[in-house]
Amino acid sequence: MQLPKALGNLIGLSLFALLLGAGRLAYSTWGKRYEMWNVMFVGALFTLLCYLVTALVSHPMISLIACAASGAGIALLWPGSIVLATRHVVNFGAGLFALLGASGSLGSAVAPWLVGVLANNAPTHVILSPLRIGMLGASFFPLLLIFLLILIKKMDQEQRP
Repeated sequence: MQLPKALGNLIGLSLFALLLGAGRLAYSTWGKRYEMWNVMFVGALFTLLCYLVTALVSHPMISLIACAASGAGIALLWPGSIVLATRHVVNFGAGLFALLGASGSLGSAVAPWLVGVLANNAPTHVILSPLRIGMLGASFFPLLLIFLLILIKKMDQEQRP
């Protein structure tokens, strides 16, 4: 794929944003049929898959498509976390939204920083490029979400009579 780096970055980011918006639009149209937990679980799995493909597949076009496709997986993770939080944390009001907002901002800062730290400190004698090692490290976040969603589901099942 003989694209200049700047053009590839622009295309990847634009497609990511387009698919993120399309995912939210699709859910607003057809999403009432699906439980938010299921949508978030599938989104987290899909995002994990996209991150792994981006990190491990050496073909640039496939990596670009996987990176852009992660926008569809990520689309409902933030709004879904608000929905699940309001179901599970009662009588917290505006404080809940402040906490979620601060947590979201922290995650938006820490995740790219972590990818950069991993890439900058990656050994040069390994098979993967430093940036691919950083992307592999980013896989931690959807894995963490999958774990937390399973924990939430288990807690819900224990609370039901």
